[in-house]
Amino acid sequence: MSTHLARTAEPIDYMGMQAVFRVTKEMSGGTYQAFENITPPGTGVPLHTHPTDDETLFVEQGRLTCVLGARRFVAETGDCVRLPAGTPHAWSALGDETAVVLVVARLQSDGDFERMFRALSPLTPEDFEAATGICEANAIELTWPLVMA
Repeated sequence: MSTHLARTAEPIDYMGMQAVFRVTKEMSGGTYQAFENITPPGTGVPLHTHPTDDETLFVEQGRLTCVLGARRFVAETGDCVRLPAGTPHAWSALGDETAVVLVVARLQSDGDFERMFRALSPLTPEDFEAATGICEANAIELTWPLVMA
């Protein structure tokens, strides 16, 4: 397992957002990943499901509109949101402030968020077919039609 600090990690631009990995899959021995997701106003993560991977969101800055199953709610700076495996979820920045979200994903699949974001990086939000294939290859099922929080 690597002992270098990931804080110097290079940001990955994807779909109008940015991910900065603090703990890579390699660093954790394949058990989890942690990254900051910088979510500017008007951007977010569409409704999707991780069949086997849990996520926890820590809102470090800003506000999010969140969807978790049938619930829709607002998460604010300092809030923590648990996203259990198998539960459809989405989030987007709320208001005019960029949201910064620390995402911790417990990996039970072969998925790799860093690999996925790097593959999504050259795409635009309109590249639905390519994005769907990349997400599926990383154990993420997008909900169609795409629904934003």
